[in-house]
Amino acid sequence: MELTFQHVHHAPEPPSKFREHIDPRLDYMVLRALAKARAARNQSAEQFRLALLTARPGQNSSGVAFGAA
Repeated sequence: MELTFQHVHHAPEPPSKFREHIDPRLDYMVLRALAKARAARNQSAEQFRLALLTARPGQNSSGVAFGAA
C-alpha cells in the first residue's frame, strides 16, 4: 500500500541522485517522461526520441554530431 501511495503522490528522484555524473539534460528528460501530469510528458515516442537525441552532448536535434559532414 505504501508503494502505491508513493507512486501516486511523490515525484521520482532524478537519476543524478544515484549517479553523480549524469548530465542535467538527461535528468530533465527522464523526469519529464515520468511526470504525473500527462500534459507535462512527451506526447509521443518520436518526441521523446528527438528530445533524447538533442540532450546527447555534441548532438543536434537530428542526432547528428555537431561538425559532422
